[in-house]
Amino acid sequence: MRVERILAPDSGRDSGAIGGAGAVWTGGAGAVWTGGAPAPADAGQRPAARDADVPVATGLGVQQLSVGYPGGIGRGRRQARVVLSGLDLVAVPGRVTMLLGANGAGKSTLLRTIACLQPALAGRVEVDGADLGRLSARARARTLAVVLTERFDPGLLTGGEVVALGRHPHVGPAGALSSADREAVGEALAMMHAEDLADHRLAEMSDGQRQRIMVARALAQEPRLLVLDEPSAFLDAPARIELLARLAVVAVDRGIAVLLSTHDVETALRAGGDAWLIGRPGAASHGGAINGAAALLGAAPSPKCQDGTEPSSAAPGAAVSGSTGRGGRAQDATAQRAVPGRTPVISGPIELLAASGAINDAFDSVAVGFDAASGTFRLR
Repeated sequence: MRVERILAPDSGRDSGAIGGAGAVWTGGAGAVWTGGAPAPADAGQRPAARDADVPVATGLGVQQLSVGYPGGIGRGRRQARVVLSGLDLVAVPGRVTMLLGANGAGKSTLLRTIACLQPALAGRVEVDGADLGRLSARARARTLAVVLTERFDPGLLTGGEVVALGRHPHVGPAGALSSADREAVGEALAMMHAEDLADHRLAEMSDGQRQRIMVARALAQEPRLLVLDEPSAFLDAPARIELLARLAVVAVDRGIAVLLSTHDVETALRAGGDAWLIGRPGAASHGGAINGAAALLGAAPSPKCQDGTEPSSAAPGAAVSGSTGRGGRAQDATAQRAVPGRTPVISGPIELLAASGAINDAFDSVAVGFDAASGTFRLR
């Protein structure tokens, strides 16, 4: 596989040409290219950053975030609909954080807001301290990579060509790939064990093969945050387990935060990691239960609200942030206080959420219940 130029999949034109006057390339001794004249010869050869330029790896943080759908304007306008509000959550570098919740709980709305695919109603989303909403499109694409469930028509593109599209934020207007870009594409394919798919057409791949290529494309962007919406939706059981295992390796190897949504609680629990669990409106915070589960499992999360109080006595809507860090350090278990009409979001190691009964409260129905001992759902 050898890709020399990024091509737009729908027209055969150089997709790098869309950079225009708004495109920014930083190279050499800090020179900035803004379109117009041809890019310097070393476009795409990113210079080694100085220590002062390297951002502190704090991962993903949402601060007092409210998500939903804004109201209309004019007569007959619809009112804004708030799905989740007052969220303070973190996804730490080196860990996979899984977003869990029943159908209609707001997982996709929250994920799309974090990915800047729809505006937040309030609050902010930060990656390594940078406000995603204030970044330019190119800077955001170098910080955040997204893998969605929506399919697209790849035409005659091969797996390697699709992965090379991930280099778009880093190349010049001609779309030519440098040796560094080709190396990044090769590393992304290797990370997802997809080297053998580089010369195969994407349209002819199985769902599992296609998903590996799409994740590799996202990794080729070299993001600080990887967001995936239901990445295992079309995969069989072995492929789901393998994908989560690969994503865990990616998080550690690249030192990035990985956030994914999933309906497959059983596989998520088997894989381990951190979780954001969207409960039912007005549900309990589970702070005490999480502490009890932590003691049984040898952990000591001791969930606290931002003002130092226990979740059960926190001010209405107060959310607790987990610890941040790098190198695979897990989040502390945290929770929001139960408030009538408000949907709680609990975060922490997924095994603690299971042992505390939080997963039962979020998913149990009249016919089906979650069994924490086996980590499975069972008919009552």
